[in-house]
Amino acid sequence: MVLWDLRSSSGVTREPANECETPAGRFPDLFADLPTPHSKHCVMNQFQKDMQWCLQAPSLMNPPESRDGADWIRKLYRPGSLADTGQTQPAGQYRLGLYYETIIRSILKNTPQLSDLYHNIQVIDAKRTVGEFDFIGRLSGGLTFHLECAIKFYLRVGDGSCLDHFVGPARQDRLGLKWQRLIDKQLNLSQTDAGQTRLNELGFDGIDRTLVLIQGYLFHPYDEFPVTAAASLHQAINKDHLQGWWLRQYLAVELTRSISSFQLLLKPRWLTPETCGSAPAFQSELLTAESFLERIGSTTQPVLVARIDSSGKEVDRGFVVPDDW
Repeated sequence: MVLWDLRSSSGVTREPANECETPAGRFPDLFADLPTPHSKHCVMNQFQKDMQWCLQAPSLMNPPESRDGADWIRKLYRPGSLADTGQTQPAGQYRLGLYYETIIRSILKNTPQLSDLYHNIQVIDAKRTVGEFDFIGRLSGGLTFHLECAIKFYLRVGDGSCLDHFVGPARQDRLGLKWQRLIDKQLNLSQTDAGQTRLNELGFDGIDRTLVLIQGYLFHPYDEFPVTAAASLHQAINKDHLQGWWLRQYLAVELTRSISSFQLLLKPRWLTPETCGSAPAFQSELLTAESFLERIGSTTQPVLVARIDSSGKEVDRGFVVPDDW
């Protein structure tokens, strides 16, 4: 499926820029390296804030040398390219992976150097699908690239020395399996006969740069949060990864010892830290400690929670899981 051919007689298409305020929070300053806007009248919509988060959030993992997609898209960024994405604020329970791919697609589409971009290209061999390219493209200088991307949220259930100690909230996904599949299979798809054939069909002689972009959060047991760089986590994990906590329902009262406001985070707004200084201020109601404990006490599945300070900024976030999780 061809999504864009951005070539034209006038060159690469770019959309006009405007200036929007940057989200704040008590997380690592993900936006420190981006230009500071000057307009007091423009408020960045949620999609734009999440685009900016993707540009500045660190990788969860330490990619193989020269394959760091997080660093690569950051270097492609140009001031103003996020200004008008044509996207509206997300609503409802989106599939987070599809939403994340839409964000990355918009970042790439708004990159001045881009001339061609293809997305979700299936590779078929003997009538059997053997893989899929997340993104393949060509920059204006002729360099071709293959980018694989994923947004992941894993809870640590062991000491972290093994990648399989990190599991998804529904326990249907493990970091070890995902990382192995990314590195051993998906990144090597262009080297297979079927992959090369598919590239040739799209006008690519080969791929000059293969990259992996995996972002998100790792959630550590509440009594060990935050984890320091000295922790004995698996060497493939980025020591600067974004992190949160997790605990079981019966311990939820511990979250209210020093914080009195809470928000239950709904997909797809699992990326950018919340702040009441943006508009709309919150995706859902702010809960008092009493209301939060009542709401959490009746849940039967993991819930992502943000703790909010008295100024309306997110302090930290984590999962409250059922006692039998």
